[in-house]
Amino acid sequence: LRNFEQNETVLDGLFYHTVAFINAEWNGFHIKNGLNACYLPASSLLKKCIISNCAENGVTNNDYYAVIDSCTIVDNNGNGIAMRYANITNSKVARNGQAGISLLRGIVHNCSVSQNGGNGIYIYDYVAVISNSLIVNNDQSGVVLYDGGTILNSTIANNQGNGVGIRFSSRFRNSIISGNGGVSICNIDGWANNHEIVNCAIEGDYQLSSNNNILLSSTDNLSDIQPGFVSPTPGCGKAYGEGDYHLLPNSVCVNRGKICYNNVNPDFWILITEANDILHTIDSFPATDLDGNVRVQQGIPDIGAYESNYTQAMTNYFIHPDTNNIL
Repeated sequence: LRNFEQNETVLDGLFYHTVAFINAEWNGFHIKNGLNACYLPASSLLKKCIISNCAENGVTNNDYYAVIDSCTIVDNNGNGIAMRYANITNSKVARNGQAGISLLRGIVHNCSVSQNGGNGIYIYDYVAVISNSLIVNNDQSGVVLYDGGTILNSTIANNQGNGVGIRFSSRFRNSIISGNGGVSICNIDGWANNHEIVNCAIEGDYQLSSNNNILLSSTDNLSDIQPGFVSPTPGCGKAYGEGDYHLLPNSVCVNRGKICYNNVNPDFWILITEANDILHTIDSFPATDLDGNVRVQQGIPDIGAYESNYTQAMTNYFIHPDTNNIL
């Protein structure tokens, strides 16, 4: 049996060929230098693969539901992923020439999408969920949910365009949208105007006083409320690298999220079912953050893709004077 972790299998397309997979699980390949790196048909699983340096797209299909899990898709000239229906989890999509991820419909969960030449994530249809993900420093908008969708426990920051572009009303939970070159939430064509925004930290002129939201100041006004990232990039877009978007101990986003389960708040997580096509079910609050750390560290989750583990920073210490009233 092939041990792909110790013995890498490289498929080199020589900038001309496309690897066309059959309906199966493809595990542990490094596919590079293709025209399109690989065509992934319906019911296929691409897992623990590296897709890089292709002349056009990294992964593509014109077919129905397929899964990409724990893959690294980088440095392709076109889109990192350009597919019809897909469930993309635990993956890194970075430094591609166009969009990081472009889908008709699908799920993006526990992914890092950064430094792409187009939008970070573009999903056309209303069947769109982004959760537990980091979308930063892309050269256009961080996210475009053209027909609306749901964004959960994610950080969208320092993208050169808007933070999120949306045409129809959408839902935002436990997410940070900050430091983007355009507006935080852009209503495409002027349609969307009634978003559900709960327990989020968002920069901009929004009515966020209710639903436990935090209104962040613009990044050039450092004396006011900032998200408190460890080391964000000094500017927007891929030229500035990735930065570090973990939370500082004193971040306003620490312990400001909300735990919601299906049996408590059915509208928080979404079951996506259409005809005989079930893409994915997110049926409980995520147990871990983007790093794999326990999501709830002190009884209350943080806002954004990362959970702070600065437990000491949240500890109260009491100092009392002695009998002579001396501290």
